[in-house]
Order: sequence, then C-alpha cells, then structure tokens
Amino acid sequence: MSDTILAAFIAAFFTVAGTYGIDRYKKFIDIKHQKLSILNALTAELSSLKYLIEDRKKGFEITKDTFPPTTLPYIPISYNYFSVFDNLAAEFGLINVPETTTLIISTYAEIKGLFENVKDLGNKAQLLQSLSINSGANQTTIKSITEDLIKMQDVLLSEQVPNVLQLITACIQAIDNEKEKIQNTSWL
Repeated sequence: MSDTILAAFIAAFFTVAGTYGIDRYKKFIDIKHQKLSILNALTAELSSLKYLIEDRKKGFEITKDTFPPTTLPYIPISYNYFSVFDNLAAEFGLINVPETTTLIISTYAEIKGLFENVKDLGNKAQLLQSLSINSGANQTTIKSITEDLIKMQDVLLSEQVPNVLQLITACIQAIDNEKEKIQNTSWL
C-alpha cells in the first residue's frame, strides 16, 4: 500500500512539475516573441523615418542653391510619424537592456527635435513669403528673417540631419544585435 501512495505522490509531483515547466516555457516563448515584435516594429519605423529624412533632405538641398532665399522650402509636418514608438513606449522595459533602451529613446528625441526645427523653419519661410508679398514690408526685417532662415537651413543640413541619420543607423544596429541575442537565448 505504501508503494501505491509513493507512486501516486511521485506521479502527482511529476505532473505538477511538468505543468509548471510547460507553463514557464510558454511564458518564456511569449515574452521572447513579444520582445522581438517590439524590436521589429521599432526597426521598421526607424527605417521608414530614415528614408523619409533622406528624401526630404534632397528637397532642401535642391532649393538651397537654386532659388533665391525668399523661396526657401516649406515642408509641412502634420502627420504623427512616431505611432509605433508612442504605442510601444510602455513596453520598453521588456527589452531589459538599458543601453539599447536609452539609445532608442534618445534617437527618437533627436528625430522629434529635427522635425520641430523643420516645422519652425517652415513657419519662418511662410512668414518671409507673406512679408515678401506685402510691398510695404520692412526690407530690414525681410533681410533679417532671410539670413536667419539660411543659417537654420545650413545647420539643419550640415549638422542636425547627419547626426540624426547616424543615430538612426546606430539604433537599428543595436536593435538588430538585441534581436539576435533574443533569438539565440535558450530558456534553460
């Protein structure tokens, strides 16, 4: 009789341990997939932003030397280009690598700063255009705004855009490294 009780106890123990092990494995796989999904989505959004910035930069470069300063480009930014980042920010704790998370957040902060500067440049370009149309406008004011716009555009093209593109490339590389580590991680 004691052998039967011992066998039942052992069977129950292995059933509970097996179920616990299977549940832990499923949880590990779910978290692994969730991390990979977050990182894949961020890579896709960052790649799209990089393409967008490179494409829009061409518009600035074309107008820089081709047209008079009063026709500086106005590129409206009214769409939310950061929907993936905004929707996944609460999940960044799953990445569990502070350096990568910090790089992701700082890269997005720099991209958003670039977009804000482009908006500011566009607003000043619109102001300059409206002043240029007004024949009674103060020429000193027009000249000052024009010089400011040219400086802003030069800083944007020569410093900020290359910095942002470099950050995006580094961020995508860091994310790819994390994805590789996650894919190679065993649950045991």
